[in-house]
Amino acid sequence: MKTEAEIREEKFQEEQTRFEKFTSELAKLSTKYGVALDITGGVYIYEPEVCKDIVSISYSDDSSSGDMSSETIFKNGEVA
Repeated sequence: MKTEAEIREEKFQEEQTRFEKFTSELAKLSTKYGVALDITGGVYIYEPEVCKDIVSISYSDDSSSGDMSSETIFKNGEVA
């Protein structure tokens, strides 16, 4: 049986792997469009079982603000 610490570490490693894949794809998009991002804070890594309920994720597109925020819409109408 796994300890609580082992479960937390396993979850962290799974999230880290997903984040690394995401940043790899983001780097390709950045290169394609010539847009680099410096973002501090606010990373949401949804649980895999929650991902099936996501309808869309969109981002603010005001380049003059220097900020990028996300909006996630779920099947039940909830917005995060």
